[in-house]
Amino acid sequence: MQQFREIDERLNELVPKVAEINTICKEVYRENVLYEPNITTDVNPDGSKVSRLVVRVYPDKQNLEEYNEIT
Repeated sequence: MQQFREIDERLNELVPKVAEINTICKEVYRENVLYEPNITTDVNPDGSKVSRLVVRVYPDKQNLEEYNEIT
């Protein structure tokens, strides 16, 4: 449960920043670029799962299959 609290706290910090970045992109005429917070879950070899928070960057928000992740 501690891990979920940490992710929730980080999301609370990150979401406003991502919203601001998306606003800046629109202001500098990069409205096709989209930043989006995302939680990814990795499975360790022992079967345990580890969730982490990343920001996905879509160079073309019309194509959500192409993106890069910022950890």
